Amino acid sequence: MKKKVRFGLVGCGRISKRHILSIKRNPCAELVAICDIDKEKLKRTQREYNIKEAYTKFEDLINDKAIDVINICTPSGIHPQMVIESIKKGKHVLCEKPLSLNYLEGVKAADISKKKNRHLFVCFQNRYNEPIVYLKEVLKNGGLGKILVITATVRWYRDDAYYSDWHGSRDMGGGILFNQAVHYVDMLLYLMNKKPKSVFCERKTLGHNIKIDDAAVVSIIFQDNSIGLIEASTLSYPKNMEGSITLQCEKGTVKIGGEALNEIIYWEGKNKPTRAIGSKIENVYGESHSKVIENIVNVLLKKSRPFCSGKESLKVIELIEKAYESSIKSKRLLLK
Repeated sequence: MKKKVRFGLVGCGRISKRHILSIKRNPCAELVAICDIDKEKLKRTQREYNIKEAYTKFEDLINDKAIDVINICTPSGIHPQMVIESIKKGKHVLCEKPLSLNYLEGVKAADISKKKNRHLFVCFQNRYNEPIVYLKEVLKNGGLGKILVITATVRWYRDDAYYSDWHGSRDMGGGILFNQAVHYVDMLLYLMNKKPKSVFCERKTLGHNIKIDDAAVVSIIFQDNSIGLIEASTLSYPKNMEGSITLQCEKGTVKIGGEALNEIIYWEGKNKPTRAIGSKIENVYGESHSKVIENIVNVLLKKSRPFCSGKESLKVIELIEKAYESSIKSKRLLLK
């Protein structure tokens, strides 16, 4: 019988469906247990996906000896605590974005995974999207030359009801950059592949009665003096209008958008794809969670390389944290 990687998932909210289906569709993965403090939600999810075990206590989940990987889909503010507790119990971990809302807490989680020799994966699934994979390879081979300006744009809409739970909390949700825009911050850094030198940020609360920001603009200068720009908001009434990344390079200009960086909007200049790449989807989460699960399976069973580790994801947290500090101090700040 083929060996399987056995998962236990905590947090049965909106994103959990993507993880559950991706695990169930992988022949080398098995979802053996789920966990949530909401008993009704837990039972409903257990019935819908025919999952054997269901726990209301996280402690019971991480003590389950049948589980190899804890899949964390809970509010962002408790990610690092759950990561550390899971690793201390000998589990590998897949954590939804972001790893933490605090750089030092993220470092602590990454350090303990190394100390305990456990893998810590962070879910930045859009890296696997076909247009991104193609673009990354072209950039790696110098096919577009140097990136001069890179722009991430998030023009989404969220109503007041969305912010009525943890999404509206600074301690749990973190604000527009940590919550909605974090995939685009990651993509900007992933494609640039250079260390930021300085950052300046303005953030506001403009369209909701909440205590966190719903709009932000960020200016980044990289070590080679190229420029990064981020514009993000949840104010695009009445629906999500755009989620994109645009590169202005020495040998071409490229924009990738769609619902979740899944379509090439335009590619002018060198190394334009000779066939159609990407596809239309109907949600902002994308369709690449299955690739995240596949990578975990390959790492644990075949000793492949982790595609996005906890340590690698720290650069995203570091930049966002410094951007928020910049907005408080109203000045451009240097990064170490």
